[in-house]
Amino acid sequence: MSFSCPSSWSLLLTFVQVTLSCTLLQPGVNHLWTTPILRRQLIDDPNSLSMVTDAILRFRALSSSEGSDPGGYDGWDDETPNDRFFNVQRQSWEKGEPFFLQTSASEAECEAYRCLRAAWLAEAHAYVSEAASASVADALFEGGPPRLFVWASVHEGSSAHERHDHECSAVSGVFYVAAPLGSGRIRFEDPRVARLYWGSSQFEHTELAHSPSNGELLLFPPWLVHSVDSSDGAMGPRISISFNLYSAGEGRAAADRQALAVSKGSERSRLPPNL
Repeated sequence: MSFSCPSSWSLLLTFVQVTLSCTLLQPGVNHLWTTPILRRQLIDDPNSLSMVTDAILRFRALSSSEGSDPGGYDGWDDETPNDRFFNVQRQSWEKGEPFFLQTSASEAECEAYRCLRAAWLAEAHAYVSEAASASVADALFEGGPPRLFVWASVHEGSSAHERHDHECSAVSGVFYVAAPLGSGRIRFEDPRVARLYWGSSQFEHTELAHSPSNGELLLFPPWLVHSVDSSDGAMGPRISISFNLYSAGEGRAAADRQALAVSKGSERSRLPPNL
């Protein structure tokens, strides 16, 4: 299963079309090109989260005991157990196999995942509606629920994740199943690349470091570069479920990265710097 990326010309054309339709500059300071990040507390029930935690750890142990070692993927070196765990899940998805919580779990665990998946999709539609427009969100969901590539991550000790983005999808998200005290923070980088070359000034390059909480969902544009700090010293494993959302219709990959090419932003979708 593969999805082709849209051409640079297609993206540029979309950017121009959306930009020309935007409101003209208003008197005073105008805040343009904001980056919408949604933060939502989805679950407060520790029993439900504990059940999902147990299922993820059980599947990771099973995949390791079976000797699953797909080797480096697309030039990646399997440096950590979490890298190997990701590669097992990614290759399973590319074969068309469902996420393990859909099939290789108890009925209660499967039901918990179905509820989570439904909540993610509902939040994604609302997120795109507010960040871009209702018509963009409707187009993304046209033809049925969008496809999701879903994978679980378990970070322990010095395990971290270097800076990266999620190419060719429409929306990226992460749900935190377990984020004990001392867990690695997720870091979002300022996407305005030109600021990198300005050095020390009032407009210098910045980043946002966020400490997640149990049961929390984050949604963000797939082009937003981010990383995960080490969880060395944490009081338990840092467990999350990440996903990339793709449009439902076949042949619509070109629309995926266009969904949030230009966004309006909103107070609700911004993460305060002190979080």
